[in-house]
Amino acid sequence: MFKIKWIFVASIFLFGCSTPPTKVYQNNMDVLTGTLEKGAKDPLVIDENTLVIDTRSEFEYGIAHIPKSVRISPSELYDSRSKLRGQLRPDLFRWARRLARLGIGPDGKVIVVGDVQSFSAGQVAWGLYYLGVDDVQFASIGYFNQAMSNLKSKPYDPEKLWKPKLRRSLLVSAEEVSDYIHRGLSAKNRDGQRVIMLDVRLKDEFLRLRKIKKGFRKVNIDAYHVPYKEFFTKLGRPNTDIARKLLAIGVQKEDRLIIISNKGQRSAGVTMALLSLGFSNAGNFSLGYQKLFENEAM
Repeated sequence: MFKIKWIFVASIFLFGCSTPPTKVYQNNMDVLTGTLEKGAKDPLVIDENTLVIDTRSEFEYGIAHIPKSVRISPSELYDSRSKLRGQLRPDLFRWARRLARLGIGPDGKVIVVGDVQSFSAGQVAWGLYYLGVDDVQFASIGYFNQAMSNLKSKPYDPEKLWKPKLRRSLLVSAEEVSDYIHRGLSAKNRDGQRVIMLDVRLKDEFLRLRKIKKGFRKVNIDAYHVPYKEFFTKLGRPNTDIARKLLAIGVQKEDRLIIISNKGQRSAGVTMALLSLGFSNAGNFSLGYQKLFENEAM
């Protein structure tokens, strides 16, 4: 039977049953979050060197958008028609060329905006940072108190073509999650780093684990449950309060954090928020819970 135990600590829950350690996963530390952290602490300012990406729908963008902003749908970077909607499209070189034509280079200053209810801004920001764009911030469109436009934006000057420089530790593999399931919460990897999973689904999604449909595999996982909305302010910025809560229950900034949601979309935005708050070893499991509880017959 699938068991869940609840521990209330500053709105964070623990669930699952731990099992003895097996093999470990060695993480590649390739992320320096200083630029992200500084950007998260300082007010966002759009200047002549800033390229703004708008992830809202074409309709919303057409009604009103930040002047000179470029509209990019998450579906351009992620395959929204696939069951695995959190996975990046395979041809990352093609995507880097597309970004270069839009004026986005790895050394540019980028701000990604979305609507208040959407996690698309954080998801696209995570994708850009994974590809190698160094200075990426994100917020809801309501963050910026400035005049909007409904005119077609003049294109930015294109950048030189560049190759993706992948930050591989931002992406958690199925093998790493499998190892974690066998090890349990807070086990250490080969580098001596603790590994902790954060389940960022909403409470009702979290509780559905007790109602797994017939034919689906039951997987016991130790994880802290923190709904994804707690990682963002009302204006879509990284929430510093959640960093304090995590530190208060013993989650350290150097810990390897595996972030998981249903489809790997919201977990991408949460991972980006954590990176911006200084949790430099956070990674997104883009396959999501849908893969762990996949029907064995499929």
